[in-house]
Amino acid sequence: MDTLTPEQQAAVEALNAEQLARIDQALRAMLSSDWRKMARIIGGAMMSDGVQDLQGIADLFYAQRLRLMVDAGDAEAVGDLTQMGRCELRSAAAA
Repeated sequence: MDTLTPEQQAAVEALNAEQLARIDQALRAMLSSDWRKMARIIGGAMMSDGVQDLQGIADLFYAQRLRLMVDAGDAEAVGDLTQMGRCELRSAAAA
């Protein structure tokens, strides 16, 4: 499943620019020069101090943000970006 529920979508739509930047920073902090499972990156980011106060933001949204980072060239991915357990990512700076 790659679709947010209506409740999750409402929580995402309520995020402001500063909160989105905090999510992106938490995700970037979990990227490294080594390949890491997408699920590990998302789990670590969701538990980081910078975003723990953001309630109702689903892991699927974090996965969407990672896909945007890959599309922008900020991260590299191998595997299926729609499957958290079947995709690995690393920082594009590692290439």
